Order: sequence, then structure tokens, then C-alpha cells
Amino acid sequence: MDLTSNLNSTHLLSFQINHKARTWVEISKSAILHNLAQFKSIVGSGVNLAIVAKSNAYGHGLVPIAQICQESPDVNWICVFSLLEAIAIRENGFCKPVLVLGNIDMDLEAAIIYSIDLTVFDIHTVRSLNEASKKLKTKSYVHIKVDTGLSRLGLLPHDALELIKEVNNFEYIGIRGIFSHFAESDAQDQAFTNKQLSRFNNLILQLKELNINIPLVHSSNTAGIIRFDSCHFNFTRTGGGTYGMYKSHAIDELGKKKYLLDLKSAISWKSRVMQIKDLPVGSYISYARTFVTYRKTKIAIIPIGYWDGYNRQLSNKGIVYINGYQASVLGRVCMNMIIVDITQIKDVKIGDEVILVGNLPGITPDDIAQLTGSINYEVTTRINPSIARIIV
Repeated sequence: MDLTSNLNSTHLLSFQINHKARTWVEISKSAILHNLAQFKSIVGSGVNLAIVAKSNAYGHGLVPIAQICQESPDVNWICVFSLLEAIAIRENGFCKPVLVLGNIDMDLEAAIIYSIDLTVFDIHTVRSLNEASKKLKTKSYVHIKVDTGLSRLGLLPHDALELIKEVNNFEYIGIRGIFSHFAESDAQDQAFTNKQLSRFNNLILQLKELNINIPLVHSSNTAGIIRFDSCHFNFTRTGGGTYGMYKSHAIDELGKKKYLLDLKSAISWKSRVMQIKDLPVGSYISYARTFVTYRKTKIAIIPIGYWDGYNRQLSNKGIVYINGYQASVLGRVCMNMIIVDITQIKDVKIGDEVILVGNLPGITPDDIAQLTGSINYEVTTRINPSIARIIV
């Protein structure tokens, strides 16, 4: 469809990398498949494993990740945030079930034509979807979102119950799933998560008493899968875990202890040396003169900056790797460039590969998150989606 051409073109660049590329992101297929197999072994064959690929698959590339998931026998579903994302992966060959968790940013007919399940939390959307489905003579399927305590998208349990009763009266709508989302499943104190789970279970019980059987029930995110066996139900969603990222060190340790879980980081963000030059003592570097050389210094200019998603807070404290050695970021991160110290690195040449984010000390998403006061998810999702992703 023409409406998705801009989104698709971004990701299709992932197969056109050449030796002159300014910057690119490499995604380890083996790491993704390894992580998926680990989670499938936890939930078991009787529970659906859904991969959350919203926000450009946590920065890893929506279409490349969908292609890996299409191949993986461990993946049953993909969840995205918007209908536009869902159609993009359909148009690029993803055939397994897809659930839109949030925004319906295209005509409802598109969801019906492409067999995409939608999350609903208001009767107006259901009515419109029923009319569109009736027009196309094709039944549509929805998942009801229940707000059990996150106070984000979804209906409070009582309102969800009333909506479900009403939706059951629509001829062309089928309720395929019901779900909620935890606010702090990675927190040490489990009391609030238990409260959310109790509210959700009570609603499921009420539905059963009314002889309403919804096929798919889900609440577990990555931390929930690891921590709470009781909330796997028959459908689980893993986001960060797919890509080898945890929300907290505690969940990492619990996964290793409880399941011998050993997730692998899947992302490497790279660039190339653009220029090399020698500076005398007392040279100011970058905007606002926040760094001054205290010795003769050899610098390399790298053609990425905060436009590309390299956080400006890494000014004067970030590092990159060139030829296997660390090079410190000097001065302010610019919009399109950073300056790094290569004084102690021998034989650096223009065009040499630079690793900005990867599975090396000091540049993992967790390391960068700690330096910038953020979380690992933000580090990877902020890598500009126009940068090509390639599967390696």
C-alpha cells in the first residue's frame, strides 16, 4: 500500500550496505534466535510466545526482526504499536498473527484486509470496525485491553466487562484476546504486581461465570515471564528480552538463577573514521570549548551525532571502539559528528570501522544508559530509524 511506502523504504535500505556507508546497525540473527528459544523453553509449547516489535523493534529494525521471527519456530505472534507498523511487516512477508497494541493510524479496512488483530478499549472503534467488516463480508478480531493499575491505555475491569458484553452482540467482531500490562513487574516489591494480577484474574473469573470464554489471555512481559509463572496464561509477550535486554539487574540475576537464562545482546551500531588530525597542546574541541587538550593529541572525526541518536549527554564521557581499542569522546557531541581521541591507537586510517554501541565494555546499551541517566530501551530506540539495519 502506498501509505506504508515511507516506513518500508527505511527498512529495505538494510540490504544495501556497502563499504562507503556512513553509519549502520548490525543485528545478530543468531542472538535473536537464541533469545527466542530461551523464552519458549520457559513458557512451554502450550503457551503462545509473542514478540513485541514496537518502536522499530526497540531500535533493532522492524522488518529485519519480523523476518527473523517469521523463520523462528518459537514465535507465534508479533505485537506492534500501530496499524502502520503491522501492515509494513505484512507487506514484507510476515505471515504469522499480528496484534496492534495501540494506535489505529490507518483505515480500519486495512486491518481487515491484512488479517491484523486490533486492541480495543472503546465501543466507538468496535462499531466502526463491525461496519467495515460487514462491508467486506469478513469477520474481524480484537483484543480487549484492561487497565489493572498502569493507568495507561485500557478500560478499568468493570468497564471492560461491560464492553465485552456489548461486543459479543456484534455479528462481524470476534474477541480473540484479553490482556493487561504490569506497571512494575521488575520491582523487588511484588505487592503491586500481585494486586494487578488479582484484578485481572477476578475479571477472567467473572467472564467465566457469564459463560464468556475468550481464547487468548495475556499479561506477562519479559520480567513477568521470568518472575511470575502464574501469569503466563496461554499467551506471553516479550519485548526487551527478545533483543537481550533486561529492565533491571535483578531480573537478569533471577533469570540466570531460576532458568539458567543467558540472553545475548543483538545490536551493534557502527560508523567509520571520516578525518584524522593532530592538535597541539591547548586546543579547544567542539562547541562551547568544554574540552582543551593537555598534550599533543590525535583526533578522529566520526560522522554521527545526536541527529543519529548518539546522546548529547555522552559529551566528554562516552567511548567508542576503533581497531579493538577504546577512544574517548572529546568535547560536545554535535548534530552530525563526534570527535574522539586516538592518540594511543596505532595505525588508524580514514574509513576504519568505529563501534558506537555493542557488546563491549563501556558501550553496551546498559553502560550507555548508566552514563546518560536513562534506560537501555531508550538507548536503542533512539537510534535514528533512517539508519539501515542489516542482519548478520
